[in-house]
Amino acid sequence: FRVGNLLANVPPYTGIPMAVAVIGDTAFVANLGIGVQAAPIPEMIQAPTSPANVEPGLMVLEEGGGASTPTCIVALRDLLFVGDMKKLWTRSASSGAVLGSIDSPVTALDAVAGLPVGGTLAKEESKRDVLFAVDRSGNLLIYGIAGSEATSLITDNVYRLTFSSPNAVKAIAYDRLLYVGDSKGIHIVDVFNPAKPRILGRVKGTGTSDFSKTVRDIDLGSSTGFAAVPDGVNGSVRSF
Repeated sequence: FRVGNLLANVPPYTGIPMAVAVIGDTAFVANLGIGVQAAPIPEMIQAPTSPANVEPGLMVLEEGGGASTPTCIVALRDLLFVGDMKKLWTRSASSGAVLGSIDSPVTALDAVAGLPVGGTLAKEESKRDVLFAVDRSGNLLIYGIAGSEATSLITDNVYRLTFSSPNAVKAIAYDRLLYVGDSKGIHIVDVFNPAKPRILGRVKGTGTSDFSKTVRDIDLGSSTGFAAVPDGVNGSVRSF
């Protein structure tokens, strides 16, 4: 694949790019069939000065061999969280070292630094680094990030939410809301208490766009959200 058809000095690779996370001036591409590739953005966008290609660094998830099957990736500070068909991985963006793994196949991820959680009138809220994930069974999993790993599962099993073939999760810290896109649309989840997440409702778009069908991806601006949905051959992006 090419990281952008018009970029300079980028060699072709086989594989399917599934998601991109950016830290500083480096793009980390979750490339199905290859692994995670680190590509230097400044070198790719400058005019070519020599025939030499920029070779993206490669992080193979299965260190002992086997297929690399990353399907999603998200960055937080110097950490990369990568979901594949077997595990949830934590890797150092600077060194590429594996910092930890959890035996859970993951299809979508988002991470928030300093999420305000658990505040009440009697007790001040605390802030916590949190990783949101959905697994291949549709379960929403919320992990606390301690140091350099996503180690503690916060969500109480009694309050675990399950969605229909979820493809996307996107958190907004100041509202303490999580948007989950699945085969039935976009669901709004209150994560004020990550141990007991609860569904508030479903997004209603403008006009007839009620997002009642599959949502492939979600992004959030300051006051507008965007959803990638199947529409004809190429699909479309709709706002909400």
